[in-house]
Amino acid sequence: MIIDKLSNSSIYESVNPLLKKGFEFLSRKDLASLEPGKYEIDGDKVFAIVAHYDTKDYVEGKWESHRKYLDIQFMVEGIEFFGYNHISNLTLKTEYSDENDIIFYDGHGSMIPFSKDDFIVVFPEDAHYPSLKMPGSSNVIKIIVKVAVNKEN
Repeated sequence: MIIDKLSNSSIYESVNPLLKKGFEFLSRKDLASLEPGKYEIDGDKVFAIVAHYDTKDYVEGKWESHRKYLDIQFMVEGIEFFGYNHISNLTLKTEYSDENDIIFYDGHGSMIPFSKDDFIVVFPEDAHYPSLKMPGSSNVIKIIVKVAVNKEN
């Protein structure tokens, strides 16, 4: 997992050659005005999902991970706790869904404050628990850029 500010994103572009396209999209000046939905960046290799939501209680969420895509999650507005743990430290709750590229887990992990202008990159081995309330609920605008782990995706 990587946590940083967008101004430092170039440091991480060598991790996956498609990350640069995701970070370029996140450099747009109009992110706060984008409507919720999916935005194509490079076909199925890189795309963005714009989400508007209120943060939730811990019992309303789930630990998750992905195999085909890594996530760049970027906080445009708001603040939340973002849970993290390595998948080997959690208990499998569901089998992998190839169609939705998701696995769910049971367990606990670290809660990280995630606020405006932060980004978090989660890899296939990184279980994450997004969208959690800090004390009090927050209205959030977040962009999740999905970046193919393999170029064939």
